[in-house]
Amino acid sequence: MEKPSLRSIARLFFRVGNSTFGSGPATVVLLSREMNERRWLEPWQTDLYYTMARVVPGTNVVAFVAATGYAVRGWAGSLAAILALSVPASAVVVLLTLAYQQWHDTRLGGAFINGAMAAIVGIIIGAACLLAAPLYRKGERVRTLALTASAAALSMWLAPLKIMAIIAAVGLFWPDGESS
Repeated sequence: MEKPSLRSIARLFFRVGNSTFGSGPATVVLLSREMNERRWLEPWQTDLYYTMARVVPGTNVVAFVAATGYAVRGWAGSLAAILALSVPASAVVVLLTLAYQQWHDTRLGGAFINGAMAAIVGIIIGAACLLAAPLYRKGERVRTLALTASAAALSMWLAPLKIMAIIAAVGLFWPDGESS
């Protein structure tokens, strides 16, 4: 196994960690592939570190990054990998928070924020329709529409976890057509 420079470690974790869209596992897969191709770690090692990262409390990606950085270059490698992955994203969040605080009461900022919120709601509704569509086509129209509409209505007053618990309980006592 090659022992890369701290600069090479930081460059890889910065590039992959700050250009990957999707979930943490997507970042882990890309980092694993890159480290395996560079012969920094064997595939069994990156698999082991990800498995261990899933067990420890906290963010799995950060645990994976710390473990692989340590395996490659010790504590310095772990620190370089964590900083390269997390500092840029943290800086963006701080800047967005400052911008929000500065702009949310202005006419243009309020319009932008309201537009973004409308887009987010549209995405959520679209995702809900995509999730419910197979059940609707399968002949579960009344049940699917009732549960979806109930969840949407309850969202005006209740937290998401409470809504999921209520809808799950209703779904338990109102089984779909296949199991009844």
